Amino acid sequence: MTRGSIDKRIALLERQKSVGDRVVHFIKAANRADSERQIAELVTTGKVGPRDGFISLTGWKPLH
Repeated sequence: MTRGSIDKRIALLERQKSVGDRVVHFIKAANRADSERQIAELVTTGKVGPRDGFISLTGWKPLH
């Protein structure tokens, strides 16, 4: 690696770090509408950052 490419990589890492940490929110929902409702609640309450993501697990629990 050249000195220039190392400097560019360091600058990129510093920009990413200054934005803040990334959080992944796990959502357990009965269906897609329920998942979207839960995500909307997190966003409106200010619990979601600009770089955050979501993993949504949907489906019903088995009866037995």
